[in-house]
Amino acid sequence: MEEITSLPNSIAVEQNYPNPFNPVTRIPFSLSRKGHIRARVWDLRGRMLTQLADRQFDPGRHEFIFSGSQLTSGIYLFELMLDNSRSVVKMALIK
Repeated sequence: MEEITSLPNSIAVEQNYPNPFNPVTRIPFSLSRKGHIRARVWDLRGRMLTQLADRQFDPGRHEFIFSGSQLTSGIYLFELMLDNSRSVVKMALIK
């Protein structure tokens, strides 16, 4: 069993994979402490397309699975917020 020696400072979002994706991708992230997470996907025009979470998460590694089956090809933004910390990654959907 692998021992965890450290956790991220607050939130750490990794690049989604696969990227580009069609139509499903995984978005891994880690938390250093328990907290209220808000996870959303936006288009480049600033429109929120979906909210993946708005709830408490425990510390550790987590993952969202996002389906872009109802979206057109393009660049989308995944935003993860914990208190005043915010992290954003670009995702490319190619159909």
